[in-house]
Amino acid sequence: MTPAAATVRWLSATDADVMAQIHAQSFDEPWSPEACGTLLAMPGAFGVVADASAGNGEGGSGSSSAASLRTRQKY
Repeated sequence: MTPAAATVRWLSATDADVMAQIHAQSFDEPWSPEACGTLLAMPGAFGVVADASAGNGEGGSGSSSAASLRTRQKY
């Protein structure tokens, strides 16, 4: 099986919902989208996401991985 290609990009404060979804799958007490947005808006803070569905005709709604190496389920 060939691994899916992924597009890696920086997260911004506008990605707070994505970060919160991934965080909720990773921790028993996840951060809210508001907390994630606040963190991502702080000077020096950053996040990275790998979107395995980008460019495959699914409109970017597939699985994603964050620095915590968690994967968001396909929606």
